[in-house]
Amino acid sequence: MENRPNALVSTVPRMNVIEHAWDILKVAITQHPNPPHNLQNLTETTIEKWDLLHQDELNGLNQSMRCIVDGLIRVWGRIYLL
Repeated sequence: MENRPNALVSTVPRMNVIEHAWDILKVAITQHPNPPHNLQNLTETTIEKWDLLHQDELNGLNQSMRCIVDGLIRVWGRIYLL
């Protein structure tokens, strides 16, 4: 890992909003009544579940990231997030 704080921020899963979106999607796929059994089914199910993600869930992820960044600024100071 680079010795730059912004490199750390981008590699820490909790700080990566897309990782949270993928987690939500993964849960939706695994809870599907007919779990995918090949690549074609996985592709179709993934697209279906992605389209069903509620904008409120994604907005919530954005808001939680703001709270986490605010907390990091309080602990580390603004310079580490530039």
